[in-house]
Amino acid sequence: MTPLHRLVLGLRALAILFAGIAFVLLVWRPRVPLEAAPVAGLDAATAALPATATPDVSPIVNANLFSAARRAPAVRYRPFATEAEPAPPRRPVAAGDAGRASGVPQFFGTVTGPRGTFALLRLDASTPDAQLYREGDAAFGYRVVSINEQSVVLSGPRGRIELRLTRPGGPMP
Repeated sequence: MTPLHRLVLGLRALAILFAGIAFVLLVWRPRVPLEAAPVAGLDAATAALPATATPDVSPIVNANLFSAARRAPAVRYRPFATEAEPAPPRRPVAAGDAGRASGVPQFFGTVTGPRGTFALLRLDASTPDAQLYREGDAAFGYRVVSINEQSVVLSGPRGRIELRLTRPGGPMP
C-alpha cells in the first residue's frame, strides 16, 4: 500500500468519524433540570420564579419616549442619591452670577431628539421640577439664547448668563 492510499484511507476514516459525531450532536437532546438552583446575589422573589417565566417587557419596548401624551412621573429620579443618603444640592456654575440666593436658573443637561436639541432647565424657584426648553423659548423672565453640549446661554433679568454642567465632584474645566 502506497503512502497516498494510506492518506486517502485516513481521510475517509476521519470523515466518517466527524459525520458520526455531527449525527449524535443533532439527534441527542441534553437533559435539562426542572428546577434551577438560585443564583447567588439575586433576591428570593427572582430566584423563586420558574425557569420558563419571563418578565413582560413589551410595555417598555413599545413605549414612545417622545410622545406629547407622556406625563411627568409621581417621583423623580435622583441620580446622585441613595435611600440612606440624600442627594447633595446640585448647583450649576453661572458666569457672573454664582451667588444667587434663589438657586435659579439651574441647568441639568441637554437632550437631542427628533425635534432638535433641548436644555433641561429649572427657571423658577417655586417649581421643583426642571423643564425642557429649545433655543428661543422664554419662561419666567428668561430666554434661551443658545444650547451647547456642556452649557446653555440665557438672557434674563440680570442680563446674559452662561450655565455650565458640573461634575458630581466639582466644576468642569
